[in-house]
Amino acid sequence: IISPVGGVYLAANIPIYEGIQVTEFFVVNTAIEAQKFIISNPNIDTDSLSVTVTNSLGVEEPWRYYTNLFGVTNNTKAYFLQATEDKYEILFGDNIKGSSPINGSRVTARYIACNKDLPNGISSFKSTATIGGYSSYSITTTSFSNGYIAVARGGSGPESNTSIKFNAPRAYQTLERAVTAEDYRNLLFAEFPEIRDIFVYGGDEIFPPDYGKVYIAIDIKNAVGLSELEKTKIESFISTRAPISISPVVIAADYTFVGIDSRISYNLNLSPLSVTDIQGLILAAITEYQANNLEKFNSRFRYSQLLSTIDSVDNSIIKNETDISLIKRISPIINTNYSARLKYQNAILAGSIESTVFTYNNLDCYIIDDGKGSLNIVSNINNTVTKIIAIGSVNYTTGDASIVDLNVSNYTGSGISLFASPVEKDIKSLENVIIEIDFNNVNITVSGIRE
Repeated sequence: IISPVGGVYLAANIPIYEGIQVTEFFVVNTAIEAQKFIISNPNIDTDSLSVTVTNSLGVEEPWRYYTNLFGVTNNTKAYFLQATEDKYEILFGDNIKGSSPINGSRVTARYIACNKDLPNGISSFKSTATIGGYSSYSITTTSFSNGYIAVARGGSGPESNTSIKFNAPRAYQTLERAVTAEDYRNLLFAEFPEIRDIFVYGGDEIFPPDYGKVYIAIDIKNAVGLSELEKTKIESFISTRAPISISPVVIAADYTFVGIDSRISYNLNLSPLSVTDIQGLILAAITEYQANNLEKFNSRFRYSQLLSTIDSVDNSIIKNETDISLIKRISPIINTNYSARLKYQNAILAGSIESTVFTYNNLDCYIIDDGKGSLNIVSNINNTVTKIIAIGSVNYTTGDASIVDLNVSNYTGSGISLFASPVEKDIKSLENVIIEIDFNNVNITVSGIRE
């Protein structure tokens, strides 16, 4: 929607695509056997490609992109894409499956040449061209209450040879139809290279059950959350391939973060390494542990594996006392009522929830639970923890917490973190939840002793 305010045009919720616009022309010459129409720029954003054919009378007609031959007849104005060694080739039909442009007609290919995944994460933009007659304008991105952070996202380079070898036969097996969970995964990975991970589960597997639906949890590379545009694109694509009786529901990944507080002692007589050296090695080992075991759906954080990972850093380590916490993050819009459901998905200890500080009614406040199932906003007044207002509830057995109508006037950073202590130190993730280690809350204290 664009509307003038004081002579200035304001626009909101408009998708912006990075790259430069490119137009290429080809002339159909049937005298050339097996003529090829190869896009010259290898950085083409194939989603932006549009193809038209202009006949000898100067009439330009759009041709539609097809990924398969379903519904394609001899009269269908269809084009297809085929990857060459480092570029893309436009293919037309043979007048049996898809029309073939007549001799002498002109093919026009319009597309955006982009920088692949380089713009991912950018949230600040400058004007470099005239839009609607204005050469000076600003673009502002927003964070939303559902956890979606509006930054440049979704850029990805060409699929690697290894990925193609893995996905191609599986995509063929689906025959463009989504029946099993693996079918959904194969189709979506092939169509949307920006997807990092997918988890598919039936509505009958959740509580309360939601029959007739299949839930598709999506995690995007180098991004947090899922925009409505991305969600709509994915749902539109997969809905035409799912059984008529099934309604696909696309949801964003939710994250449960793990905080680590580790106190390490090592024998100075057995190692020449300094305290800083040991700390660095432990941090690197935890990073590798996460890469190998977490950051994906349906994963588990195993406490014993973490301890073993730390102990194996150096044979001089003789003592390892490690505590963990579960962390959920919320990003409420300032001065706006905010409600959320926090799914720790693991039993948590009563009285263990505590948030980072935010401003509420001009007070520095934080959220705690009272050990009886209530979440309260509290503040330290005259060195006494004082309840300000009840703000939600928590089920300690299931790890479900709800926040209702939280209205804050300020907080530090990108959000408010709520810490909780798990009953069991092995952490599971279900449905659309991904477990990740929060390295901003990894504290490693190392002491050197002589034995």
